[in-house]
Amino acid sequence: MRINIVVAAVLTLVWVTAPAAVGADEAPKADAPKAESPKAASDASAAAVAVIDKAVEALGGKEKLTAIKAATWTSKGTITIGGTDAPFTAKLAFAGHDRRRVEFETDFGGNAIKGVVVVNGDKGWRQFNGNTEELAGNDLANEQRNGWREWAAADVLLLKSPPFKAESAPDADVNGKPAAAVKVAGPQGGPFTLYFDKATGLPVRQTATVTTFTGEDAAEEVTYSDYKDFDGIKKATMVETKHNGQRLLIAEVTTFKVLDKPEPGTFDKPE
Repeated sequence: MRINIVVAAVLTLVWVTAPAAVGADEAPKADAPKAESPKAASDASAAAVAVIDKAVEALGGKEKLTAIKAATWTSKGTITIGGTDAPFTAKLAFAGHDRRRVEFETDFGGNAIKGVVVVNGDKGWRQFNGNTEELAGNDLANEQRNGWREWAAADVLLLKSPPFKAESAPDADVNGKPAAAVKVAGPQGGPFTLYFDKATGLPVRQTATVTTFTGEDAAEEVTYSDYKDFDGIKKATMVETKHNGQRLLIAEVTTFKVLDKPEPGTFDKPE
């Protein structure tokens, strides 16, 4: 098994994708249109809020989502690199949009890989097979962006508060069904777009431009399906990620639990 394939598997599993320099779905054109009027911007914002509000109710209601201070979930699935499939398991913990822990295990051609990635506000660490390094600069920014993009689909109330800004985007069909789109600008990096099923209000897709471990830009598409109820909160239990139309990862969420507060040490440097 080539070492670069193993490294690719590691980087993919921890979602190491650099923030794009331009927007998630729009690149600047040579003859860019003039900025929209304040009224148009206000209308786009109001339309986005209406879509988000419907999603809040679909996911469990404002009271339930507001009460989420921390959460954990586990998943299992398959990662595909260079045409080779490998099984993986993962455990994630979140507390707001700026604290995140991911633990994962996989085996690529006999190469066992265990890793942990932790982001705690403006600090972060990455550990592979017992070797720990501190994250800084672009590496830290990448993991911060990965965290709030991932969390946004579970707690859409996040999108209505600073430092996030949401506006409506053109509708689309997702799996043959009409979906309303909301483009979201976060604290850093390019924006991303979330699509919500018009009938149910549930998030069904996220798109963004990301930079892969090879340094190349890729059109990322994450599809959410098979929503299940976890103590009054709906969570997508099937998540499929594609880069440039090719499947990269498919995961099944096996458990999801809301916590009053995270376990002590969850977001400390991994030992």
